[in-house]
Amino acid sequence: MRRTDFLHNTLPNGYMTFRTLIPLGEHWWQFKACADGQMGTVIKASREWKLSGDNGFLRELWPKVKAALEFAWKGCGSPPPQGFEWTAAQVTRPWDKDMDRVMEGEQHNTYDIEFYGPNTMTGSLYLGALKAAAEMAKAMGEHKAATLYRSLYEQGRKKYDQLLWNGRYYRQQVEVAEGLEVPEHLRMPSSQDAPSGGQPKYQYGEGCLSDQLLGQYLAHVVGLGYLLPPEHVRTAIKSVFDYNWRRPLGDLCNVQRVYALNDEAGLLLCSWPFGKRPLLPFVYSDEVWTGIEYQVAATLIYNGWIDEGLSVVKGARDRYDGLRRNPWEEIECGHHYARAMAS
Repeated sequence: MRRTDFLHNTLPNGYMTFRTLIPLGEHWWQFKACADGQMGTVIKASREWKLSGDNGFLRELWPKVKAALEFAWKGCGSPPPQGFEWTAAQVTRPWDKDMDRVMEGEQHNTYDIEFYGPNTMTGSLYLGALKAAAEMAKAMGEHKAATLYRSLYEQGRKKYDQLLWNGRYYRQQVEVAEGLEVPEHLRMPSSQDAPSGGQPKYQYGEGCLSDQLLGQYLAHVVGLGYLLPPEHVRTAIKSVFDYNWRRPLGDLCNVQRVYALNDEAGLLLCSWPFGKRPLLPFVYSDEVWTGIEYQVAATLIYNGWIDEGLSVVKGARDRYDGLRRNPWEEIECGHHYARAMAS
C-alpha cells in the first residue's frame, strides 16, 4: 500500500492523489490533493518503516515521501505526467504557503470539503508528518533536512497551540489566506443583514471537532510522543467525550445520514457547546462514524481516560449487536467502508 501511495500515486512535485484507481496504470484520480490524507500517509510511511526495520524499504520511498511532505509549502510547481489532465480546479495551492509552520490555505479533507484557516484536524497531521520526517531524514543521512523538519515542527506546535487553544479544546480559526479566493458556490449566502464577505461555507469555527487530535492519535500509535502540550491534549480529548458523546441520541436533530438513533449512544462528529454554530457547518457534523469513534476512544485511553474510551467502544458495538445491525460491517458512507474497517 505504501509503495502504491508513493511510487504510483505521488507525482514528482509531491502531489499525491488520494484515491487509487485499479488496476494500476497510466491513469490517476484527478482532483485536489487531500491535506489530511497526504500528511497522514507520510506518518504511515514512518510506521511501516519502524515496524519492518527495513531501511531499504524507506530508501526506496524516501524521495517521494520527502516530496509529499514539502508539497505542503511548495504546492504544484511542475507539470503533470502524460495522461494527467491538469485543470485550474485541481491545482492545489500550498497549504502552508508562507512556511510559517501552520496550514492556513485551502485544505481539502475527509469531510469532502475544504477547511480554510488554521485547525488542528489537518494541523496535527502536519505536525506529525514533520516530526516523523525528521526521524526518517536522519535515518537516510539527510541531517540538514532532519534539522529543518524538526525546527518547523517545534515552531508549529507552539503556534497552533497559541492560535487555537481556547482552554477546553482546539477550535478552528476561519480565515481565507491572502491570495486565495473562495469559489462562489462555496461562499456563505449574502443578505443585507449578513454580507458573506467571501467567507466560506462548511467550516466548524468555535466547534469541538471529534477529529481535532487525529494526528495526535497517529503519533501515539507510531511512537512519536505528544505533538501538542500534553496537558492540553488530555483536556481536549476529554472535552470531545464530554461534549460530543450522546447517550441517548433521541433528541438529536440530524438531517443527514443516520448511523445511530433513538436510544442508542454515539459520538457526534462535532458540537458547539458554547454556541456560535455556523449557519452552514460542514455537512456531516451531526453524524456518527465508527471510524472516528475508535480513534477517539484510543486517544482517550492513551491519555488515561480509560472508562470514557471504553464507553465509546461499547456504544459502537451495542449498535452493531447482530440484532439491530450486522456486527461484521459497520456502515459509513456505504457498505464495507475503508475508515470503519481500518478502525
